[in-house]
Amino acid sequence: MSSLVGSIQHIFENVIIRHFEADGTRTDSNGNVVGDTRVFRALLGMAELMQDVGKNTLRDYNIFHVHPSISGARIKPSVVAKFEKDNGRLPQAGDRISFTSTGDVCAPTDKRIGNGQYVIKTPEAEEASPGTKDCILEYTGLTKVVIHAVDQAAVMTSAAVETDVEDAPW
Repeated sequence: MSSLVGSIQHIFENVIIRHFEADGTRTDSNGNVVGDTRVFRALLGMAELMQDVGKNTLRDYNIFHVHPSISGARIKPSVVAKFEKDNGRLPQAGDRISFTSTGDVCAPTDKRIGNGQYVIKTPEAEEASPGTKDCILEYTGLTKVVIHAVDQAAVMTSAAVETDVEDAPW
């Protein structure tokens, strides 16, 4: 009798980058550096295709108070270097990213929020429902990572509406 092995795979296609930065530039509530200065990190926007399908599905099960999670990922320097070589700049808010994740999905915590909660305050969450906080899910085990540049006018429009993510614990 052979053993069974479970596997979960997440595929992200052409998703908007809502925030992009070098990793390892922030500290946790104990003053320790969070992340690794050798990589980059990106927060991902919501998908345009099938947006709100999750909220509507849960509504069918009488669950009405939901807020979509924000996704994040750490990006290897080689991917960023290729993008920079091809486009003459670093990735930024408004660009697009595609990747496959086969690792654990994690929710980094931050004691500054209170009791190590896995939530982050964002303007979108506060606007949707005062007192609401977002859960940032970080995808790991990335493969097939490709970042696509969008034209500068679209990037400038996206950058103008970029949210404050200074307190993100990851």
